[in-house]
Amino acid sequence: MPRLRRPGLTLAELLAALLLSALLATGLSLLPGPDGTSQKAHKEAQRAELWLLRSVARSARTRRGFTLRVRDLISNTLTLTWQNPRERETFEARKGYLFCFQGNSSEIFYSSQWNTFTPSATIRVFHPKTWEEHFIIISGYGRIRTASFPNRKRKR
Repeated sequence: MPRLRRPGLTLAELLAALLLSALLATGLSLLPGPDGTSQKAHKEAQRAELWLLRSVARSARTRRGFTLRVRDLISNTLTLTWQNPRERETFEARKGYLFCFQGNSSEIFYSSQWNTFTPSATIRVFHPKTWEEHFIIISGYGRIRTASFPNRKRKR
């Protein structure tokens, strides 16, 4: 009596399908985000944002204000200078990334008493060779966030 073949996938077909889906997933993770920005620039901006948020928390705890500046107009270092007593702290960007203040001022002051930044600022985080970029937006009301474009609000 002839053997009837059951419908379904063979083990080889199943393994080939899993391999293909793994390759596609790996390739998609290397593509730019949905807004066209690179994930690497976004991660570097998030690193700097986290450092700034920690500094704001420390400022609230110690009741000391600070000044934030980019060393030159464009630099790989953000410098934070604490008030009373005067201390310096720096944040270095990962290899190849640079910071640039957008606007009129290259420094801003944070008041721990009022929880405000004066003036508000946008810091561009970019890689000069690939032109990947992301932005750190610091509002006058003490809020810090990152965005793909400086004038877009974060989706909630």
